[in-house]
Amino acid sequence: MQFSRLRQLITTTKAEKPGDEDSVSMSASTFMSILHAALYASPMFNEASYNADHPDIVAAIMRGEIPSAIEHFVKTGYFQDALPGNIVIDENFYLSENRDIALAFRKGQIKDLQKHFEVQGYTEGRLPYAKYSVWGRV
Repeated sequence: MQFSRLRQLITTTKAEKPGDEDSVSMSASTFMSILHAALYASPMFNEASYNADHPDIVAAIMRGEIPSAIEHFVKTGYFQDALPGNIVIDENFYLSENRDIALAFRKGQIKDLQKHFEVQGYTEGRLPYAKYSVWGRV
């Protein structure tokens, strides 16, 4: 999608108060087009890992109900906070950046940091490693 066309599809709202952020809005189809393009350019979406985590999606693909795993992620999985693939955390970074997790880990309330990230941390927006980006390791 060309930038000039994208600018026509996105509405920018200036913040009313200093310190607040401007916001943008766009149609769901525009957002999905951007997400789709980003995922195809990114090493973060791992189809094999996504399929392994979602056997129901594989079955739906086999039945012809869904064209592909990436299409499912763009239209549904992203909005359900599904992981785009196997994201391995840096445990030292994860602990240093998340004091609440570090405390719970020391108390034995969290046993497996990787599992915590996969089940809860990802949906909470916690970073798995320094400089994490949907575009892959920087």
